Amino acid sequence: MTTINIEYYANVLKQIDEVTSCAHLQATTDIVINDIKKQIDDINAQIQKLLPIKALLELPTSPDEVVEWIKGLVDSVIKPLVDPILTYESQLAALVIELTKIINKIAEKKNDFDNCEIVQP
Repeated sequence: MTTINIEYYANVLKQIDEVTSCAHLQATTDIVINDIKKQIDDINAQIQKLLPIKALLELPTSPDEVVEWIKGLVDSVIKPLVDPILTYESQLAALVIELTKIINKIAEKKNDFDNCEIVQP
């Protein structure tokens, strides 16, 4: 379980104690409160992403619920794990096409030179 950085907040309290003017206090307040709000928003966003997975902890009790539970498992866990494969497959296909073009261009270009043999690494 990850915990918050208590030292950071202790330093914030110390910074507040050390302010020398109202303007400095306002600037410090703006920075600190906005930072904490962002942290809270980030945590809430992560919670929202994980709620469908948490729901899978409730096991189905009827055949219809089993189908929905499996669909939830696929949509919430398996699909996000597999999505990068689709990207990699597309990248690999595009890379092979570009490599083929380069190999063909090298083969054409070597004909411009006498006795040119190219050894592929």
